[in-house]
Amino acid sequence: MSANGKTLFKEGDSFNLRYSGEWLPLLITEATGSRTTRQNDYGSPVLESFSVTGDVNEVRINSGSAKLGGGTTTTANSAACFAFPLKKPDGSNYKLNEQFNVDVFMEWTSTPGTTDNNTCFFAVCLTDGNTDFAVKGAQGLFGPIVIWNHASGPKVGTVSRGGSFNVSSADADLVYLRGSITTTENGTDYPVYRVWTDGYNSSGEIEKEQTTKGAASWGGSMSSRPTADAALSVGIGRHSNKASHSDFDIRIYYRVSPVATYRGTSTLRPGT
Repeated sequence: MSANGKTLFKEGDSFNLRYSGEWLPLLITEATGSRTTRQNDYGSPVLESFSVTGDVNEVRINSGSAKLGGGTTTTANSAACFAFPLKKPDGSNYKLNEQFNVDVFMEWTSTPGTTDNNTCFFAVCLTDGNTDFAVKGAQGLFGPIVIWNHASGPKVGTVSRGGSFNVSSADADLVYLRGSITTTENGTDYPVYRVWTDGYNSSGEIEKEQTTKGAASWGGSMSSRPTADAALSVGIGRHSNKASHSDFDIRIYYRVSPVATYRGTSTLRPGT
């Protein structure tokens, strides 16, 4: 039910009236599932600490490597994970074989700085919600990422199971990013073909952009499309070992909606 641009959303045991398409925060302390230790070395910590103040996620990332993307091994998926189910207005879950769009916003409010050439990252990926990323379950991930990869500032781009990191050059003027994940039409074997990310300066101008595409990006070479519940998984880690822990604070928002509807059914091809 909707009226005046608002829609009833089922949240817990109650229905609440919200603006359709409203940005919602991803707060790591409210994740439905989480893992803050590495998978490849007997559970050593990825995060020394984590908390939320207001809408800001605050983490201290361990000095050791905790990677994400580029395969299904535990080493390639050892980043910390915080999972959030993608819900429809009626409270049911979106499925990985349905058509929908996810917009992602990330704004870093406190960064690791230039010390020790940090390689910390935050990513927001479309997954099946299991906290081991591509090691288990549907074994797919794909979404926007910011990585503090050089002393000269952040890089923005994408991370995927099939392609690991695909990022822009570093730019010290970048302060936030906006990215988008759109699932594919029924009949394809893969949930996502393309993810794009734009990096903005403080004046709201796009300074960097990155687009990654490919049928094997989300889940490798797939023989059939997964039907599991869809989720957003926040991945936090470090691409390479460093000498000290690093603090990184970030605001993350998202909004999810059907790609388009025709006579009440979500479709990318109206009239069929």
